Amino acid sequence: MSATGKSDRLPEPTDLHAAYAEHHAVNWGDELPTAAQLAAEYGSDAARLSLTTLQRRLRTEQLTTRDFLAAVPDDATA
Repeated sequence: MSATGKSDRLPEPTDLHAAYAEHHAVNWGDELPTAAQLAAEYGSDAARLSLTTLQRRLRTEQLTTRDFLAAVPDDATA
């Protein structure tokens, strides 16, 4: 635990990928790095920011998509 009482464990990319893939097809490449590998390559701050941002977006993505689709008129075309 950190001083703020939050877990220091980063979300794993494979877990995030699986959660996103439950609702949409996603392609993040053949072999995903681990959170530790990302931290080693890009630094712990960058890895934490990236992975926790994806985690937060996952929580709101379904609501955002629902709201967007509700706002598109039925007769709209691409």
